[in-house]
Amino acid sequence: MKGWKILVAAIVVGVGTYFGLELLLPHHEVEVKLSGLVPSEKVFGSSEKAPEQLAAADAATPGATDGTAGAPAEAAPSTDDAMADSTATPATGTSAPADTADASSAEPPADATAAAASTDSAAPAAAPEPAAEPEPAPEPEPAAAPAPEPAPAAAAPKPMPKPKPVAKPKPAPKKPAAPKVWWTGASGGLDVVYVGSASFERAIAILAGSAFASADSAQQSVHISSGGKAVFGTWKLNDKNPRMLLFPVKSLGNYTVKIDGTLRDAQGKTVGSSMQGVVYVQ
Repeated sequence: MKGWKILVAAIVVGVGTYFGLELLLPHHEVEVKLSGLVPSEKVFGSSEKAPEQLAAADAATPGATDGTAGAPAEAAPSTDDAMADSTATPATGTSAPADTADASSAEPPADATAAAASTDSAAPAAAPEPAAEPEPAPEPEPAAAPAPEPAPAAAAPKPMPKPKPVAKPKPAPKKPAAPKVWWTGASGGLDVVYVGSASFERAIAILAGSAFASADSAQQSVHISSGGKAVFGTWKLNDKNPRMLLFPVKSLGNYTVKIDGTLRDAQGKTVGSSMQGVVYVQ
């Protein structure tokens, strides 16, 4: 941009200088008139020789170009006047070009010199050479591509929650070993077949070999306890099987059953002797 400004300023200065000089020193056409010169046609005319002939003549008469060759020698006899006259004519013809050359090499008139000087001074000053255009600045190398940002580190996986401990199932209560048969061997006529847990309801069952008339005899002759404490309840006769007596309980577990010898069936037969043992209600 600075180079362009310099160039424009130089052009403006040159144009202003040209027009200023044109106004102060106007240009005049000078016509140089050369008068009194012999035309070249008269000088050369028909006597013009070829260059080869002129060269041969110069070689034969070395002093011909100086003007002395055309003059007759003083020591020549007078009898040769005719010959001298005949040779004088070409000498005169050759001296004309010399005069013409001298006239052409003479200085021009003073008026012509002054006019030429004024013409030279009136010539406009040469416009300054335009400033060299500044070389374009080299294009900057493209910036290196930025390095790719490192990928964000993967978030650490959240620790897996510890599994809740699975509640261990409570061990099922061990089934009691098969109860020892403690209800046999009575000395009376009533035979006790089974004493234990009823299969169809939560109750203690007594199964005899013969039918009972009612549960009244069991209410008086059979006693139930648990953990050393008496368990109170009511005996009842099974409607579907009259040989079975039932004593309902509230909870499962071990119970102690004591049968007196006075327990009797519908025919009046009794157990005869008392017996006692533990049963498990399930």
